[in-house]
Amino acid sequence: MHTCSVCRNIMDQPVIAFCCLGIVGCKVCVQNQLQSSNECMKCQRPCSSQSIFEASDLQDRLRLIRQEIQEKF
Repeated sequence: MHTCSVCRNIMDQPVIAFCCLGIVGCKVCVQNQLQSSNECMKCQRPCSSQSIFEASDLQDRLRLIRQEIQEKF
């Protein structure tokens, strides 16, 4: 399961960091984290809000997972 490296929940609007090409977390969580620290949460290299981009295909898959979970509970 893809969880956010900041909030630890299932990612909402997941983003990929250009520095490590890794999925790092929710867009809002990562942007907030980068305001206080200019390091990637995954690789600890320099990172900025301009060097992250949305993983839209993953967002679609996570939306389906959320729907399945809500239907079961």
